[in-house]
Amino acid sequence: MLDEVLLPERLGILLVGLCSSLAAIVAAVGIAAAVAYAVGRHRRDLALRIALGAAPRRALRAVLGPTFTHLGVGMGLGLLGGAALGRVLAGVVYGLEGIEPLTLVLVTLGLAVIATVAALLPARKALRLDPMTELRSD
Repeated sequence: MLDEVLLPERLGILLVGLCSSLAAIVAAVGIAAAVAYAVGRHRRDLALRIALGAAPRRALRAVLGPTFTHLGVGMGLGLLGGAALGRVLAGVVYGLEGIEPLTLVLVTLGLAVIATVAALLPARKALRLDPMTELRSD
């Protein structure tokens, strides 16, 4: 009997959980694609730096520095927006706690790890290429 009464609430919670999981996956894929594209656009810059004699680590830092700066700003704004939205929703939805700091931090760290891997993979691939071949290509 109790199960029948709680069934609509359980289904609602399940649907919200599925939708939020799907949103997190879409966000992760979007961030990974945008970061990989941004780093991939700098392959020629990276090849030129290597061809001119820059150490690979220094060239990598020059290319990835702005990417990580943008990621840091985006994560900070996301944390502030999530905290603000949590407070707004706490006033509207009965029984909802305001800010869930653990959730905000874990989601931010998860997306940061995904973005870091998405930035490092194309950059490391570009480091393995022959600089002259990359500079000759169009």
